[in-house]
Amino acid sequence: MNTKIPSVVLSLAVLLSPTGASAQTLQLQSARTSAVQTAVPMVAVNPALGGTSLSGLQSGMDLKTTVSGVGIPVLQTAPALQVGGAELSAAPGEAVFPSLELAAAQAAAPAAAFEAAPQVMPVAAPGQAVTPESAGAAIEASAAGQQGRSLTGKNASKLKKLVSAFINKIGFNQTGEEKVSGTFLTGQAKPVLLPNGARPDAPPDVPEGAANGALDLNTIHGVEVLDASAAPGIFDAGPIVLQADARDAAAVESALRALVDAETSKYGITSAELETVHVKYVAGKGHQADTIFAYFRQSRDGYTVRGSHLGFTVKVIKGKPVVLASTAKLFPKIAVDTTPRFTEPELRDAAVNYLGINPQQMGLQMEQVGTQIVHIGSTWRAVQLYSVETLPFMIAVDVVTGTPFAWDSRANAGEAAAASGQVSGRGVAEGPTKAETVPDVLPMARMDVTLSNGQKVQTDAQGRFTSDVTKKSEEGETDATAKGDVTFQATLSGKFAQVENQGGKTLTVSGTLKPGEEASVVYNPTGGSEEDIAQVNAYYHFTQLIDYALSHGINDERIQRAIRIRTNIDDECNAYYTPGWPSLNFFKSSSNCANTAFASVIRHEGGHFIDDMVGGIVNGGLSEGWGDIFSMFMSNNPIVGEGFLKNQEPNYVRHGENKHQFKDYDEVHDQGQVWMGFAWKLRKALMDKLGPEAGAAMAEALILPTLFSKASDIPTAIAQVLLNDMDADGNLPHETEIRAAAQIHGVTIPKSPGAAGLFTYASHVITDVQAVTAPQGAEGAAVKAKMTFTAGAMLRGRVRRELERFLDQQDGVTYQLKEYRGWLSSDFLLVVEGPEAQVRQVTDAIQNWFRALERDNA
Repeated sequence: MNTKIPSVVLSLAVLLSPTGASAQTLQLQSARTSAVQTAVPMVAVNPALGGTSLSGLQSGMDLKTTVSGVGIPVLQTAPALQVGGAELSAAPGEAVFPSLELAAAQAAAPAAAFEAAPQVMPVAAPGQAVTPESAGAAIEASAAGQQGRSLTGKNASKLKKLVSAFINKIGFNQTGEEKVSGTFLTGQAKPVLLPNGARPDAPPDVPEGAANGALDLNTIHGVEVLDASAAPGIFDAGPIVLQADARDAAAVESALRALVDAETSKYGITSAELETVHVKYVAGKGHQADTIFAYFRQSRDGYTVRGSHLGFTVKVIKGKPVVLASTAKLFPKIAVDTTPRFTEPELRDAAVNYLGINPQQMGLQMEQVGTQIVHIGSTWRAVQLYSVETLPFMIAVDVVTGTPFAWDSRANAGEAAAASGQVSGRGVAEGPTKAETVPDVLPMARMDVTLSNGQKVQTDAQGRFTSDVTKKSEEGETDATAKGDVTFQATLSGKFAQVENQGGKTLTVSGTLKPGEEASVVYNPTGGSEEDIAQVNAYYHFTQLIDYALSHGINDERIQRAIRIRTNIDDECNAYYTPGWPSLNFFKSSSNCANTAFASVIRHEGGHFIDDMVGGIVNGGLSEGWGDIFSMFMSNNPIVGEGFLKNQEPNYVRHGENKHQFKDYDEVHDQGQVWMGFAWKLRKALMDKLGPEAGAAMAEALILPTLFSKASDIPTAIAQVLLNDMDADGNLPHETEIRAAAQIHGVTIPKSPGAAGLFTYASHVITDVQAVTAPQGAEGAAVKAKMTFTAGAMLRGRVRRELERFLDQQDGVTYQLKEYRGWLSSDFLLVVEGPEAQVRQVTDAIQNWFRALERDNA
């Protein structure tokens, strides 16, 4: 909608009755710049009824119209409303103006929540343009109370819950008139507006191609592309042996940085412009060689370049660190000013003004989440990033110009008397909650428990904990009965998860400990409430997911943190993960879909969190696939979201037995089917080959470490799995199964000459000696000798260099040396020409050297 009304100035009056009347009043007024006031009819909002009663206008009208670009709410009749001579109309699917909704939430709050009744706050002075900042400031001031006073303690908490409910409402437009793509389970998100009433900015993009200053590398070192259907351009270089102790991560990182500095023409930057994300040593399982995954991002003056990355896969072959794969997106010629012109408080104020609400006054935390160089609107900018709890936005402020942006961020003296307890909850181990569901009793692992004697303990994997009930409280008294009893309490909060129920109170349990006895408490003891089951499910399944990741070597410290999990959000048919301020979000059930807080969906969304924490979400399709892989592998079930949909077949979201063909241009959820489908089919093939238990374990060992490689696309990730299969001698025991699973999805891994071994050497005697015309002045008969031999990838560079050095020193002979590269080895053809005696002397010397190489590398 492009309607502009510069001649109309709006003011918003929020009248909060201190007597707590059942109907509070919101008043919207319009004024021309000439100060001639034209009253817009008053709207009375009745929180108890959840609707509006209209005075002076026909009933049934809605507060769903905004003025594009300024986000000012107006009343709308059909088809439009005349306000001060300007006709205003709404675009389809446009949500209620959030600041007005917030005012209604405040009107519904107890009057005691404010230290004083707020006064009418003008949106803009007569003669001044209306802006989102001025509108937001009015709401902010009315929320804070007269003279900017803040909310009082307990009432601030109450209003925070109202604000959270308001965010849920405006964050997901219920009209159903318009849908857009987002980072959701199903790929369909509803429109969301900023609290200032405006649509979010487009998120930063990542420039593609050399013409836009991007340098892309995607290399499996040592592979020759022999199949035209293979992914182009990713297999073209030889293995690189690092001069470092493979057991020393710091030494390997230093050697990789030296490699970058030695090849600045290739990488376009120096190692000084790289910040380390991780250098991760992953011990091989079974036949696998150990692997080191090194991952970096480009930076400039302390600002991380958004979308940049440089990753290396280093295999430990016969004790030596060998670079076998690298991937990069770098911006060598990036032009950006990184000198701040504003202080951090000034940047924060700009972010707050752009949002239109003051998070602190709403009882919400606003966190500084780093500095980046981002590409927005064809311009590179150095920005400060902010995130506000419960808001699905990332806010950025340009440190040079002060320009704010905001985009949708959603894709832990004597013998003590011991007592013990166990905490469990009734949830659903697998599948959605249905009317006929009989809930399972699930252990609440890693959960925080607070005791009345001041102790804080955490449950173990079985939900059990122990305590010294004789320990005294901070006041010096033993908080127990004469028998030594101590009370305890727990909420759904622990080492990895903090559950917040959006449909009501979050569950808590309490009990009493007695020496020598075990107290047992159960969340949702009757198991009859869908909302309670959702809360238990959220805590249990996310904790299980993190434990699973840790047990399989994904032990990055960034995933070992407690994140917010919001359940029973008043919406339907989706779930999502938000980065920045990490959270998982699950919707209530409806006639169309189950409550989305169940095992498969929780694992999927948690998979996004893990991908994000281990180096960031590099590729949307891969991240969707990662979520599905965690769901499938943990449940031993190829169906993701089984039972998600009601009253239709199929009732699931995705299936590991799909045969979707890889395409670069696919939507991310479609593309993710290739990665998850490949993983499931490889797992199935390995289980057939090795047995169910060993095969499943091998699939996990091949697939899950790929997360550390941060492959830039799905074909590269699949090729990385093949590298993960390599043993310490360069052999690939499961190559056939890996290639077959990839081929089902249209991904062809380039052919290799077989597992000849990286250090192997095989030679043949002189196969052909022919008489040729002797060079003028040469003594003796002239001959041409041909030698063919093979050198493994770890030796071929040395072989070539040594042969060329030796032959260049031989007077009277000429030579030609040709190399035909494969993945694990190279075939050579050497032709030596000259007097027969000299030729034989040279070729004999070469043969003897080859034999010595074989002995040294046997």
